[in-house]
Amino acid sequence: KLNELLRRIPSRPDCLLIHDVAVLEPARGRGASKGLLDLVANLARNRKILNLGLVSVYDSCMHWERLGFEVANNELVSTKLNSYNETASYMVRALPKGASAEEIRRDAQAKTKR
Repeated sequence: KLNELLRRIPSRPDCLLIHDVAVLEPARGRGASKGLLDLVANLARNRKILNLGLVSVYDSCMHWERLGFEVANNELVSTKLNSYNETASYMVRALPKGASAEEIRRDAQAKTKR
């Protein structure tokens, strides 16, 4: 849940939340965010976590969509996003069970071509 104290880590989490990611200027446009996302997706999958989540801010929604994320429209989440900015969106990416990093990358590319 957004903006709430996490009293304990769930024993079986279903989502890994990505927070405060920045890519240095010299690495932008060179696939660095895809590489980072591959690492995070593998980390999640190895722990049997089937979803990645994030809050897209500062008009970065299209960037995350290219990496396979989709906006999760939900009234409860929308209310919680008010503490960010007006362009903030909660986004989720489902990870295929047992998929390799290459399969995850292909899945994301296929979604952007639709």
